[in-house]
Amino acid sequence: MKKIHLFSIVEVKLLLSIILFSVCSSYAEAVTIQDKEGREVDAEVLSLTKGKLKLKRKDGKIFSIKMSSLSETSQSSVLAELKSRANKISEKTLKVSYNEKRIAKSQNNSESRSIDINEIIIEITLENRGKYALEGLVLEYTIYYTEERLGRGDKDFSQERSFQGKLDIPKLDPKSKVKLKTKSVELWNSSMNGNFMPSSGSKDSAQDEIVAKWIRIKKGNTILFEHSYPADAKTEKSWAVLPSK
Repeated sequence: MKKIHLFSIVEVKLLLSIILFSVCSSYAEAVTIQDKEGREVDAEVLSLTKGKLKLKRKDGKIFSIKMSSLSETSQSSVLAELKSRANKISEKTLKVSYNEKRIAKSQNNSESRSIDINEIIIEITLENRGKYALEGLVLEYTIYYTEERLGRGDKDFSQERSFQGKLDIPKLDPKSKVKLKTKSVELWNSSMNGNFMPSSGSKDSAQDEIVAKWIRIKKGNTILFEHSYPADAKTEKSWAVLPSK
């Protein structure tokens, strides 16, 4: 005869505790919603779009109702929940990546030197890895680059420059991505031609390059999230535009 294993009272209590904890954790973000007729439901607030409130009940059912159908107290509670959530953007919930793209190329050559001019934009990809949609946000950016020129006077010339811009972020649903494009910048690649030699101590080539990117995501005047590449750019560089010297 096969032996049947029976759980001890301690094991049963432990199992029930784990199940109860899991259930409570799953619905920890649920709020009590009441309509103007006094009917109530405990649900998780998913999103509010064009006056339509999307909710998720404890049994997993998702449904939508008009925000205007709720009591004033519930409307205030929903808005407070959405406002609190909007301030919780982190590296875990928002992934940022950058890609330099050449959109045009031209040349400016002379007898002594050749100059290739590449028009570059930065494509910024935002991926929402969180549970909730991100709406009503603005992305501000500062892009830093080095500018090198051959033989200004008797010396080569190099300086760091930067430019800024602002972009509206379209609604970013959970598990979705959006690609945003910065303004363009011209990067030069210069070299001496043929038998022409640079002055003593000077280089025979010079190249501009992008060295850092820094973005801020804002709602109104509040900064909700910052990201830079490399990571130390936020502490080593100034947000303000670097003027031409």
